[in-house]
Amino acid sequence: MTINTADSRRTPATVARAIKTALGVSAFCALMAVSSSALAIPVSREALNGEGPWVVRVYGTNPQYMTELYNEFDVWGGDSDDAYAVIGVRSRPELNRLMEKGLKVVVDPNATERYRTPLIHGFGSDTIPNFSCYRTVESTYSSAESLVTAQPQLAEIIDIGDSWEKTQDANDGFDLRVLRLTNRDIAGDKPKLFVMSAIHARELATAELMTRFAERLVNGYGISADATWILDHHEVHLLLQSNPDGRKQAEAGQLWRKNTNNNYCANSSTRGADLNRNFPWEWGGAASNVPCDTTYQGPSPASEPEVMAVVDYVRSIFPDQRPEDNNAPAPLDSTGVFIDVHSFSQLVLWPYGYSFNAGQAPNQDQLSALGRRLAFFNGYRPQQILGLTAASGSTADFAYGELGVASYAYELGTEFFQNCNFFESNILEQNIASMFYAAKVARTPYQTPSGPDITDIGLSTNAVLPGSQTINLSLQADGTRFSTVTDSTSPLENPRQVGGVNVYFNALPWADAATATATADDGGFDSTQESASASFDISGVGPGRYTIFTEAVGSDAQTGAISASFLHVLDPALAGTVNGQVLVAGSQTGVPDALVSAGGFQATTDNQGQFTLPLPAGSHDIMATTAEAATPAMNITVTAGQTQNLNLEIPGRCDIFIDDMESGTNGWTTTGNWALTTEQANSPTNSWHDSPGGNYPDNSNTSLISPVLDLSQASQARLYFNHICDTEDGFDFGIVEVSTNGSSWSEVYRCDNQMAWEEQRIDVPALDGAATAQFRFRLSTDVTQTDNGWFIDDVRLNISGPQCQPDDLDVILQDGFEL
Repeated sequence: MTINTADSRRTPATVARAIKTALGVSAFCALMAVSSSALAIPVSREALNGEGPWVVRVYGTNPQYMTELYNEFDVWGGDSDDAYAVIGVRSRPELNRLMEKGLKVVVDPNATERYRTPLIHGFGSDTIPNFSCYRTVESTYSSAESLVTAQPQLAEIIDIGDSWEKTQDANDGFDLRVLRLTNRDIAGDKPKLFVMSAIHARELATAELMTRFAERLVNGYGISADATWILDHHEVHLLLQSNPDGRKQAEAGQLWRKNTNNNYCANSSTRGADLNRNFPWEWGGAASNVPCDTTYQGPSPASEPEVMAVVDYVRSIFPDQRPEDNNAPAPLDSTGVFIDVHSFSQLVLWPYGYSFNAGQAPNQDQLSALGRRLAFFNGYRPQQILGLTAASGSTADFAYGELGVASYAYELGTEFFQNCNFFESNILEQNIASMFYAAKVARTPYQTPSGPDITDIGLSTNAVLPGSQTINLSLQADGTRFSTVTDSTSPLENPRQVGGVNVYFNALPWADAATATATADDGGFDSTQESASASFDISGVGPGRYTIFTEAVGSDAQTGAISASFLHVLDPALAGTVNGQVLVAGSQTGVPDALVSAGGFQATTDNQGQFTLPLPAGSHDIMATTAEAATPAMNITVTAGQTQNLNLEIPGRCDIFIDDMESGTNGWTTTGNWALTTEQANSPTNSWHDSPGGNYPDNSNTSLISPVLDLSQASQARLYFNHICDTEDGFDFGIVEVSTNGSSWSEVYRCDNQMAWEEQRIDVPALDGAATAQFRFRLSTDVTQTDNGWFIDDVRLNISGPQCQPDDLDVILQDGFEL
């Protein structure tokens, strides 16, 4: 079995333990774009001449020795069966030190060439050069300050300490700033979620993700009921830039991991301490004590000012909830969630990891249950840190080990310097959803994840006028939302049977009795997924904004996470009404189940596309959305006591390109052996295959490239395809890329080890408005194992635009998945 740290989601734990350090093990994959890299090709020792750097493959290793290599060198992958490690070597002295160990060393010339090519140059102003989606340290701080200025009752900045460089010179370096989010007008001791990001400087996506999470919470206050109740009744603490000194080095293009403490490996590009090996709980042992190494643990526990600042702050916000004995569990009613966000590897990890002898954490069952919930949203692999390797002095071990807090590390995406298209399409929304769940369960993280979830609260409208007496709800409850990616260290969670649904009007479940108990639509709560209905009387309720809280109850009486929805009761003397219909553009066809919204006021269309939406008097931007399209926002002025009619037209969606592979090549071009085949097909009888008649070859980099498409008037581009991705798990990948010029390509999706036909949908906004748009399917493989390869069938590119005619628009009514 071959392992690559870029995606080890399905790797057996016994192999992975010897391969990867869980919390951001030093790697050169960002420069080498693992997905497109061929691994080491044996070449003559003369290739080792020169002053470096190199990427090499070191043979003759074993699991025990692999840990030593991790401590001394920048290891980014390997193979335990073939007994080698792939290492980035920065200099001739480092290469000599490696070769002195008596191991066989060969060069990967392709990866070495990429490593020697500078990735980015210079500094940007607001965003990192060549990465327009990632804010700089200064811009991250400015964005946080803007939230405080806009919503001072919801956001504040707390200076928790200084970076190393600022401890040396008050005019240099940075403050470490926690962005604390909560409604300070509501007093009380609230459950807390603490998230830190970018502790390893080169992990670009991490700080941006958490900055956007903060913006989603604050900007959603009063509009999103979930964002509102989280901020009203919880505290969210975000350390967006945990290693700002090191981050500035990464912004200049260096693969910088540690802080910049010049007392260790002075005046070099490898100076500093690995902050995620410096935390005081069970410090030392499974990290390096050599100052120039990338996993250098520092001279003593919490020796680094950045670490001490985090330790002091975390101790101040979380109570100590577990005994000193490492084998003693925290109580099941313990509170608080701690998350450290890293990249890369698409993982959700929990303690222990400090030693190979550590065993499981005493709260393993509870940590696993919540970990599998969190991984459900982002699709990552959930497992214990020790399922990968030992890593002492880590953040998650500290927060759980010392304080009993439910603690996790996320590994986002597939490389350190993740491209923006992949970040926007595959990281952002999935992980924000995971963070929202973490915030929801922070009150009782060891209990709530065992209950089922409410996945939908159906209100025909969330705005009513007095005189409306009965509110009807349609609810969806689900007890299956656990990750199903597993290995021996993290067994699957059983689905939870739904035993009931409770509804609370303007009162939290633990503060009041249920307003209504829902009834199962099929007559009884007896399965893991249930539709339910509830109604309650609001006669006598005066004007105001009210919150409907809902929770599902398991058959064991354990309640799941709360979901919330607003109900606005408007003063008729200060409100008017908008009546209308949502239509398919250019037709008289009504669009059912479209959401009509004006700020936080919403209504859902009926089967004919009709809606009624009361609104406060004044100016509003109103729009309609479906799963596939949205109308432009239209400004209207509502007059108190009056009703006005308004129709909204959903822009057309259609397939600008469609191919079922039954009519020849249809403009596709290929490299390598890609060809049409009848070996397998999603729809009879043909599909494209990278290697018809057999397995793909070693060291392959071949593509199936679409024709050039004119999307100059198109928006909301989405790519659909069916595929089998039968490749070596973790090392060989099918990669989807897009281009607007035919020469530079950006990754938007990757797959491996997928053995059955699946339909994939990918939003590709990078193609919106492009006059020369293309997409391609690229197979990238290494040199150690071959499999059947990638089959592609039933491809279509779906867009919104004026070229779409009404007769083609049934896609709107069918969510875009079936024509």
